[in-house]
Amino acid sequence: TAFASGNVGPESVLARELGYLADLPGIGVKADVRVFHEKVYDAIGAYRKLPAPARRPYDYVNQDRFRIRGLEYQVSWRVWPGGDLMFNQSFTRITDSFNNDTLRGAPDNARSLVLMHQFASGAQASMSYNKHGPAVLQGAALMASQERLDLRVATPVSFGPAKAELALVVQNLGPAYLDYDPLFS
Repeated sequence: TAFASGNVGPESVLARELGYLADLPGIGVKADVRVFHEKVYDAIGAYRKLPAPARRPYDYVNQDRFRIRGLEYQVSWRVWPGGDLMFNQSFTRITDSFNNDTLRGAPDNARSLVLMHQFASGAQASMSYNKHGPAVLQGAALMASQERLDLRVATPVSFGPAKAELALVVQNLGPAYLDYDPLFS
């Protein structure tokens, strides 16, 4: 149960960012870099009206202020005709504005590497590798660092005038990991 006191106002965000986009067609490279700093005021959170162990009812109130700072970049490279290699990485730090505690609403570090190839026949093949540090998603426990490798092969198919795609996808070609809930791995 939740107690609806009606004391919830709008959240507000002050966002500042500086970015640069580079396109170098002579060597087949594109790069996108962004640094950012955001301040969130009056974030809505659940406030427990009663002390533990009587944890309910609780109320939603404007109780949080925090900062989100970071750097993210992406580089893509046309390695050969029809073949693209992309790498992106982000560094994010979220701190509580009251006491400068580090919050884990986003991984401190996340990165991915994708290799794709488009064949002359229209078929496609791709490999994707992703890794990120620990995080706590809303309403969940701490998620450990995760790492995964996915593969995909697809070909276009036609049924008369209808066009479709037939694909084989293999996800998480590696060890199992906890995904949001300890009961699901």
